[in-house]
Amino acid sequence: MFPSINSMTNIGGYNAGPSTFATGTSYAAPVGMGVTLVSLALINGDYYSSFTNSTLVVGHNETITYQPTTLAQFNADCQAL
Repeated sequence: MFPSINSMTNIGGYNAGPSTFATGTSYAAPVGMGVTLVSLALINGDYYSSFTNSTLVVGHNETITYQPTTLAQFNADCQAL
């Protein structure tokens, strides 16, 4: 999510080995722009979410930390962004 321009995008290319996502070679985002990385995971029947603020750099990598949540809480958290 790009708060400064009220916009969002999705990413794919999940690689389970190193647990990473890739945007692909044709995708570009402005270096120096602030972002909020939003993620929802379903692990063993329980939901976990992460809302991580960061600033994009060349070759950006980000470690995110999940917290237990519910779908209702995740929805409320997303609406609050």
